[in-house]
Order: sequence, then structure tokens, then C-alpha cells
Amino acid sequence: MAVIKSDAVTVVAPFETLRTHLENLNHYETLMTSDRIVDWQSTEDTCSFTVQGMTSIGMKREGTGLDSGIHLVSHGKNPFEFTMDILIRSVNDESCEVEVSFDGKMNFMIQTMASTPLKNLFNMMVNNLANQFS
Repeated sequence: MAVIKSDAVTVVAPFETLRTHLENLNHYETLMTSDRIVDWQSTEDTCSFTVQGMTSIGMKREGTGLDSGIHLVSHGKNPFEFTMDILIRSVNDESCEVEVSFDGKMNFMIQTMASTPLKNLFNMMVNNLANQFS
């Protein structure tokens, strides 16, 4: 098991606004905007994409209305099983702290190769989210 966390970033938006936005996986494409993400497909509950030159990833939202944010699980063909939580902590009525926590069932070799690119992806996601609401 490999736990990878993004940096915690402040987003200027109320908790409910962020949670509602993040419950719809169609919104994740703008969080992952990158020249390395291709073949994006999504619904409100699922998304899949290819990391250029690497592999395809699929995930789905599991459960709704979690008190701490959004819980996603691997879905479809993936190189390994994983869960990903987008944790939302209210700072005050108008802002929240957001962090991605990823838990992947990777062997040591994959973990060594994937840890830094995944952390970079998760940091990009939370920073793009903050920019969308600024």
C-alpha cells in the first residue's frame, strides 16, 4: 500500500459549494488539465483518462454526501486498485482547505516510478481547484 497526499490548499468557497462541485466527476477534467492527460471521458459518477505515455486510469464516486469530502475508488481496467479521497475541511464560512489522499495497492517497483508523478498530479488538481474559485 502506498499513501500519497497532495499539499493542503485553501479554496475560497463554502464547504457545501465545494462538495457539490466535486461530487460531479465531469468537473474533474478541468482539475487535471495537462498536456499529459488524454482521452478524457466522464459522467457525474465516473471518469477515465489516459496519462500520455503511461496507462489508462478509471475511477468512480462511491457514496455521496460524505462529511469530510468525496470518496473515489478504482473502476475498470487500472494497473492497480486504489482509493482516493478529496478531503474538504471548513476553515470558515467562506473558505476551506482541500487535500487529496490516495491509497494505492502498488508493488514496490510501480510505487517507486509512480509516487512523484501522482503527487504532482494531485497538487495540480488542488491548485487548479483553488484557481477556479479565486
